[in-house]
Amino acid sequence: MPRLYAFNGLAGCVEQRRSRETGRLVGLYHAEQAHLDATPGPWATICEAHGHIVNHRTLALARAHLANPRGWCETCAQDA
Repeated sequence: MPRLYAFNGLAGCVEQRRSRETGRLVGLYHAEQAHLDATPGPWATICEAHGHIVNHRTLALARAHLANPRGWCETCAQDA
């Protein structure tokens, strides 16, 4: 049976962090458990402030994207 994620009581949430770059909360989710489209990849990073989602093939790759949402959240990138 696969591990179930529910950080902060959120289905599929592996972890959440506040980005030092933007000050915004970003989350890492197991896409299927969070009821997100897992077709592009089983792990998803989400800018909690703007709802922008990017899927990743590996947990390590998704975790690497948590630090700076300006690289993948369109709204955060415009705020730069």
